[in-house]
Formats: sequence, structure tokens, C-alpha cells
Amino acid sequence: MQYQLSPPDNPIQPKNIHKVFIKSSQEIWDKQQSQQKATVKMNHANQQKSQIDLR
Repeated sequence: MQYQLSPPDNPIQPKNIHKVFIKSSQEIWDKQQSQQKATVKMNHANQQKSQIDLR
């Protein structure tokens, strides 16, 4: 368990910062897209439900 207590060897080297940034921004964008899709699905489901209620 000693290796967890020692400080990590600089995990992000300067040359990797750009890659990490691209990866994280891509993940954020993916999350936003999937959230939007989820909201659209919810709205669609609510519309169908209200149509059923009206009948």
C-alpha cells in the first residue's frame, strides 16, 4: 500500500495536456449531446402520454 502514499510522477506531461484537453472536451460534448437526446425523448413521451389522456 506504500505506492499509493507516494506522490504520483507528474501524471500529465506537457506534451499530453493537449491530448487530455481534447479528450475531456470531446467527452463533455458527448454528454451534452446525449442529454439533449434524452430531453427530446422525454418531451416526445410526454406528448404521446397527453394525447392518450385526451382520447
